[in-house]
Amino acid sequence: MESAVPDTSSINDALNIFVRDNSRIFLSWKVLSNQNEYFSIERSCNGKDFETIAVIKQLASSDKVEWVDEQPVKGKNVYRVRYSFHNGVQWYTRPVAAVVSGAQSFKFYPNPADEMIIIRSEQPIDITIIDGTGKPRITQTLQSGPQTLNVSTLEKGVYLLRVYNRQTNNYLQERLVKN
Repeated sequence: MESAVPDTSSINDALNIFVRDNSRIFLSWKVLSNQNEYFSIERSCNGKDFETIAVIKQLASSDKVEWVDEQPVKGKNVYRVRYSFHNGVQWYTRPVAAVVSGAQSFKFYPNPADEMIIIRSEQPIDITIIDGTGKPRITQTLQSGPQTLNVSTLEKGVYLLRVYNRQTNNYLQERLVKN
């Protein structure tokens, strides 16, 4: 008689990942038994909200499965593999993170600025401009792509431009000089 599910004590060590060419993430994991029906590869930018990015059917003769994420997001990528067994039981590997450079593709100009700055971002971001006393002066949420931000209300001086990317849960801080 076949057991309901295989021994899953090694499932936490089943997933291995590495980044190659700073643009592709290679995943490999152990096959626990021939009772797997399929595997689902799941990815998250924050380690909480996972989405299925691939499904692979179990090959009968293999004890290891490999898959490549050709288009990971820039910044933090957290992966886990869901094992789905013939009897409907599901098990997950522990989440494993990899980082692809360019955590936030973000640029702003001109700096020093007069009336407006142009901000370019590959992902939606939250911008906060902070004065020398630590007080937030301008706060705005921007979509991806080039956008303008009116800084004419700021007095002449040095400010911090703090950028928060919700998708990667990363902060970036730059110096902004206002003419």
